[in-house]
Amino acid sequence: MKRLMLLLTAGLFFTGISSKVFAEKSEHYQQAPKDSIPKKIIGKVKITVKNLMDGTAVDSVYILAGNKRGYTDSKGIVEFDSVPVGIMVTTTKSNKKSKS
Repeated sequence: MKRLMLLLTAGLFFTGISSKVFAEKSEHYQQAPKDSIPKKIIGKVKITVKNLMDGTAVDSVYILAGNKRGYTDSKGIVEFDSVPVGIMVTTTKSNKKSKS
């Protein structure tokens, strides 16, 4: 009788432990960690490049904004989608000085 009680107790004990071994959805450690720093992204950015001397638009200027790249059109405009806030914008045109 003592052996039977010992076996039943051991069986219940191991059954209780083994049920906690398998993953349950209610446990906190299984949730994906949330990013503590939210990413601020501007949906659409429109950059216009003009000549400082006379205010005319400058075409074919190479614009680098983070990982976004492009050339201005004949109106001196280039548009980028999903640009992170605080990105440095660099302009390049041969034989021209740039100021941002």
